[in-house]
Amino acid sequence: MGVNSKKDVEKFANLALRLNKENSIVVCGENNCSFISPEGESFVAEAWKNKIFTYVFTPELAGFNSYDINNIKCESNEHNANDLLDVIYNKSKGAKYQVIVLNSALSLYISKKADSILGGVELAKRLIDE
Repeated sequence: MGVNSKKDVEKFANLALRLNKENSIVVCGENNCSFISPEGESFVAEAWKNKIFTYVFTPELAGFNSYDINNIKCESNEHNANDLLDVIYNKSKGAKYQVIVLNSALSLYISKKADSILGGVELAKRLIDE
């Protein structure tokens, strides 16, 4: 789940535990974006087996460069759809590719398709590249 405030990351992870939603991840990226950000730090809280684990994640931890958030801003729905297709068809490996990979990695990790976020990154890259 993405939230728009760093102070809410741990609160929502605790809420997930109270709702018996173990295996939950809550994130807030740089500039209060509700996803793993392509720039700077993203704050992460994992709810696992009645415990909350918090940490900071950066693109560099996954082997990516940091991009200015303006590189992923949407100009229009059509432009955004074309950018997504460029990622899917391996025509783009820039900021939008990175955001898709990093946030897909979280989904793969939380659904236990990968044993870690970094494992999810590798799987997401492979799936997109194939």
